[in-house]
Amino acid sequence: MSATQTNNPDEQRVQREPVRRQAVVLIHGIGEQRPMETLRSFVDAFFAFGSYHSKPDTISNSYEMRRIKIRRAPVSQTCPFGTNQDWPESDFYEYYWAHQMYGTRLTHITSWLQRTMFSGARAAFNGTLRDPAYHPRLKGLLLLAWLVAIAVVAGVALLAIYRPGVAAVTGASALGALALWKTFVAPLLRSVLTDVVGDAARYLDVSPQNVARRYDILRGGIDMLRKLHEQHDESDEPEEKDRRILYRYSRIVLVGHSLGSLIAYDILRHYWMEVNGRLRVDPEKLRAVESFDGGEGRGEQHGVASSGDPEKFRRDQQQCWRDLNAWWREKPEVTMMEATKRGHARWLITDLVTLGCPITYGPLLLADSLDDFGKKIRLRELLTCPPNRSQHMNAGRFSVSLSAEADVFDPFPILGHGAPFALTRWTNFYFTNDIVGGSLGNVLLGGIEDVPLAPTGMRLRPDIAHISYWNEIRAAAAPSIARLKGILQDHP
Repeated sequence: MSATQTNNPDEQRVQREPVRRQAVVLIHGIGEQRPMETLRSFVDAFFAFGSYHSKPDTISNSYEMRRIKIRRAPVSQTCPFGTNQDWPESDFYEYYWAHQMYGTRLTHITSWLQRTMFSGARAAFNGTLRDPAYHPRLKGLLLLAWLVAIAVVAGVALLAIYRPGVAAVTGASALGALALWKTFVAPLLRSVLTDVVGDAARYLDVSPQNVARRYDILRGGIDMLRKLHEQHDESDEPEEKDRRILYRYSRIVLVGHSLGSLIAYDILRHYWMEVNGRLRVDPEKLRAVESFDGGEGRGEQHGVASSGDPEKFRRDQQQCWRDLNAWWREKPEVTMMEATKRGHARWLITDLVTLGCPITYGPLLLADSLDDFGKKIRLRELLTCPPNRSQHMNAGRFSVSLSAEADVFDPFPILGHGAPFALTRWTNFYFTNDIVGGSLGNVLLGGIEDVPLAPTGMRLRPDIAHISYWNEIRAAAAPSIARLKGILQDHP
């Protein structure tokens, strides 16, 4: 970081040049994950051991976590090719939430399964399961689940009717089987269900018994985003109004795997709703990104020119992000008075990356029916890419006056509470044989870049595919690693 003197001879203050430094936040999926386990394997997919450091993490609310900082070295006699010169300054964080998911019982899982299976059965019987919003694989999975459930119930019933004493052929064998079940089989089955499936069941089922667990997970993620946005160094000026601050990060990338991708989506939308009212925008600079239709079909209804080019839409998103952050990018070091006047709010998240994302089953997992899913989108409870357009204030646009959301003395244009994806790009990776993940463009509109990955050159089982986006089988993960690397290196 270099320093230059100001032109003001009376002050001679040191002004530091901006540094392109980014924070990459990885959010793990279900299971008994150990702190840093997922992050280390993720970083190892991009960097050779020894080309990064493990540093203290002052962002997370846990003493078990560390941040990983890449080492960047210029070309020298001892290092003829340099080290990570094609990367911006980067810190890798893990948002660890597994410790927040405790107290799971089998009843949590059975109640969730009952709700989803009956909801899916209703969708199948009334024909809505054929709607493109439903994942095409869903019908087969639901049929399989119902067949297994019916077979188990029928088997138990037939056994009780025709062979009531089959379990007690001899007293010794019955007692031995019972002891084996209680000692080994049942605890193992219960552990697998509660520690793995239970995470998904409790997070996805918004019932009173799960709300506290969901709240703690979301609160921790939102707090982490807030700290990353506000992390800064301060000068030692005696007067508060003259104190200068230098923000640490100029970009944030969120990467979520499996259930972690849904958590990433949730904390992004909740943090956006917290700060969007303090982000001033220029409506004229939004025109290009507003022109993308993305399967929404509402722009032309309000006289907004329509474009169907998703690549142009992603470029326009990036440009809108630059425009929004232009003031901060030009003045990385500001006084506390200037920061306070600007509302001390920034939006640094350029990209959301999801890997094996269960939102592909959104109408089943995030709503009670396809109709309920559509209502949540229209009410902006679920956010789409491109964003849902304003229907009344500034109809057809993404921006509204702040007075539409709050009474203020000095209203100014802002992006609505449902419009973070006017600025933030969304890339979704999925293996074509991954049972958990799938395409999202048919669920939350065509501004999401779906990247299907074919398990070519090997037999990649569905259960292995879901955990192979950056590790386990490198040959299968190579395409996603290459695309991910391009996103992480693309600091605007």
